[in-house]
Amino acid sequence: FEAAWDAADTPEPAAPAAPVTLRARDRAALAGTRRTSPLRWVWRAAAVAVVAAFAVVALRVQQRDAGWATVTASADRSVDLPDGSSVWLVAGSRLRIPGAGVDPRQARLEHGSALFRVAHNPEAPFTVETPNAEVTVLGTTFRVTAAQQGAVAETDVVLVEGAVTLAPRARPDAAVRLAPGTGSRVVNLDAPSAPAAANVQDALAVLPDVEVRDARADEVARLLAERYGVGVTVAPALAGERVSGTFADGAPDAVAKLALALGARVERTAADGRDAFRVVR
Repeated sequence: FEAAWDAADTPEPAAPAAPVTLRARDRAALAGTRRTSPLRWVWRAAAVAVVAAFAVVALRVQQRDAGWATVTASADRSVDLPDGSSVWLVAGSRLRIPGAGVDPRQARLEHGSALFRVAHNPEAPFTVETPNAEVTVLGTTFRVTAAQQGAVAETDVVLVEGAVTLAPRARPDAAVRLAPGTGSRVVNLDAPSAPAAANVQDALAVLPDVEVRDARADEVARLLAERYGVGVTVAPALAGERVSGTFADGAPDAVAKLALALGARVERTAADGRDAFRVVR
């Protein structure tokens, strides 16, 4: 019985495998598979490299943007900057401003249009970055417009007062210097266009009308000068008189309305190459 059990438990020797014959077509297919195998490893290595590169870029962007706040204007609005400067942001524009721990003398206009009034500080230049350009100022009023259509990025700058330089990003050697009443444009990373006369009133048109309630006449004059980019003064005898109203429709009409409210008249002159108005009795 034990002999029979052992015999049953012992596996029979496997039959010799039949020889496998590859047809010519199969051999060619197998050879082609072996030839393309190294390419698969190349593609895998390339994919890993691309993913790693994206990770590095994402990390750098995250580090660059740390401490910054984003302001998106659904309507025209004013934005106060940490250094005391201010920005009038046009609807649809997006601006990034520095937060705690970040140099306050900078801003990034990602797209849209903005009028900057930069607090004067000769020891700390203020910079405005757009996707393709950089504006450097000490203290001034200027308008920046950043736009992109397809692969073309454009930055336009119009200087109202003060002085600025405009250069493509990472190309400070190509900078141009603007004087009041001039503008320049940077397309992609090309050198800026030569400064040329620009319409300051168009640059300031983004600002709201001057509206005051019981304000001093000399303060209204200052607001009109800032709003329209012209010289506006009142005679010393009128400076402390109180005025209320909305002053709009361009500098001549706005100053004429101020004079009417004061029972005065307007003298029109020119100062520093721009219009100037003086309200006198």
